[in-house]
Amino acid sequence: MAMIRFLLALTALMTTVQATTFPLDQASPEDRALFERIRPLLLAEARTPVPPLSESNESWFWVNSHKIAQLLDAYEYSGDTVFLDAFVERMTGILQERYIHPTDPETWSGWYHYQTRTHSYMVIHAGIVYYQPALRFVEFVTSDPALNEKYGLLAKIWLEDITQVSIPGWDRRRCWKEMSEDEGWYVKITQKPDPETHELIPEDDGLAGTSFAYNKLHEMLKGFLIAYRITGNEAFRDRVEKCAQVFRRHWRVDDRHAEWYYREILGPWDYKSGRMGEGDTYFKGYIHPKGGYYSTDVGYVVDCYNHGIQFTRADIEKLIQTNVEFMYRGEDADPEYTNIDGSYKVYEEKSKQSWGQGSLWTSLAQFSPRIRETWKARIDRLNPGGYGYSRSMICYLLATSRPITWTPSHTKE
Repeated sequence: MAMIRFLLALTALMTTVQATTFPLDQASPEDRALFERIRPLLLAEARTPVPPLSESNESWFWVNSHKIAQLLDAYEYSGDTVFLDAFVERMTGILQERYIHPTDPETWSGWYHYQTRTHSYMVIHAGIVYYQPALRFVEFVTSDPALNEKYGLLAKIWLEDITQVSIPGWDRRRCWKEMSEDEGWYVKITQKPDPETHELIPEDDGLAGTSFAYNKLHEMLKGFLIAYRITGNEAFRDRVEKCAQVFRRHWRVDDRHAEWYYREILGPWDYKSGRMGEGDTYFKGYIHPKGGYYSTDVGYVVDCYNHGIQFTRADIEKLIQTNVEFMYRGEDADPEYTNIDGSYKVYEEKSKQSWGQGSLWTSLAQFSPRIRETWKARIDRLNPGGYGYSRSMICYLLATSRPITWTPSHTKE
């Protein structure tokens, strides 16, 4: 039945003709000028070589994620297929860095072997370098006959690999934990393939098999939501629903704000005894000093809301209050934000300049004029030569090209 639903959904997508207009067609002269300024920057950044994963640290995932996501945003904003061409080139380079297990590729293929500490937990970043971007690409291709003619076969290959092999691979690696009929969570891998011998070896780290942090899992689950949209397979939605219920249950809410830990003790696998509530745990719940992590969680909440999953308008309103009132400090022209718990600290170390404070939760721009106004003020102050300028700008242009609305964008009538 799942395969039948998949084929029917894919057929429906492929016969849907994409609108002939894009946001750029109706943009103001100011926004058109901003787009023309960043257009060459977006393409230039995308065409830099993908560095070897084995010689890189965790930033490899985030840098590549930003470069390919901004290409998809640029296409969605402008309709210019040059951005999809650049996306395919870079996505191909990213996939070439994926380890493919020679005898059990369906279980053990992934992005394991990078340089950082001793673990391979960042294999979950398949969500940001593969699931989300490749499935967005599939949505574009299957909704436009001309794109389908050019990229249809590639889109089909990526779709089948993600939905029938890579995502199910998490279950084959025993990373899914049912907590109850309505709740569940993913845990870190306990073993991984050796890159030379391909034999499975234990993770040399004390957190193997424990609950993933919210922000990392949420990025992967956002990919599940796109998989659900494309295939209609309820299994993807079910996993998101179960995880979303766990997350929402751990919010701490008062009359001023909502907050949550970076990660939580969720099951017996987080206890050294292996028994829930007995003895020491492998880690403690805490507010992470990298306040940007919470922006990722908020983006996940917005995605769930737009699919009619778990979160309500009241939840979104509480997040807006948290960001624009509780966390806000400074003038509109140059606002600063506390971390989600109200703390604020400036670190002198260059490597920790993003620590100790929060950020504007731009994913809430769908609902809030205040978020949009503040975002615009920050955009106006950006250095065009600074890191991340083009990424920030295309996100802003695409998000604000849509009207403010509380209507979920991906719920069925």
